[in-house]
Amino acid sequence: MKNLKLILSTILLQIIFISCEKQNGSESPNYIVIGNHSKLEINSKDTILIGVANDSSSFDIDVNNDGIDDFKLISYISDFFPSSNFGCIVECQNKEAYLNVIEIIDTTFYNGSSEQIIDDYYGKVAIFNNDFYSCFRSSLSDTIVLIQKIYEAKDMYVGDTIKKSDIYIGDKIEFSPSWPFVLDYNKVYESTDTVVYQINHLECYRKRIKNSIFYFGIKVDDKLGWIQLSVDDGYKIYLFETAVQE
Repeated sequence: MKNLKLILSTILLQIIFISCEKQNGSESPNYIVIGNHSKLEINSKDTILIGVANDSSSFDIDVNNDGIDDFKLISYISDFFPSSNFGCIVECQNKEAYLNVIEIIDTTFYNGSSEQIIDDYYGKVAIFNNDFYSCFRSSLSDTIVLIQKIYEAKDMYVGDTIKKSDIYIGDKIEFSPSWPFVLDYNKVYESTDTVVYQINHLECYRKRIKNSIFYFGIKVDDKLGWIQLSVDDGYKIYLFETAVQE
């Protein structure tokens, strides 16, 4: 009986050992710490993306070097009289690539104004009707026109922890929205003595420390990693490195 118990105990321990060994060998740890390169595949990029008027500059990222693009970074400028719209985008490129995000409740505020001037050149009264839309309240007279749940790419820094339990989405996100810009500018009425313009403005941008280096947490094939980058002037992207679990 004692021998049987000993045999059964030995078999049980072997099963537990094999099970643990298999689990440790097939599954990546559930978290990583930014800046700790242990057991990570690091790829130096040293790439600069600068969009130009009415065109974009982009760069495809294959974080695990398997020949399949995982993410795309885009820097763009869109000319639109009388101002320009510019920014940066990160886009997941395949169904196994995900971006670490935060969930926020986004509120759109509205305010309107009208301005009248005498256009001496054309000899007419020029009326400018302005509709202002913003993601933050700028006046007590602002009204709320929309409340919605959105996702933003999560800025992270050295020492922060990226966990598998974080929120991830496989989508396209603008992570450095532009400075205030004119959304729409139209002449809506004109007579012999009057001209009326309708101007819609959008003011919504992400505040970020100028020239600071930050990280986006990522998950590719269920392995955690990061993208290290910096943004200047709201649209110039400096890509330094990527990392992913081995």
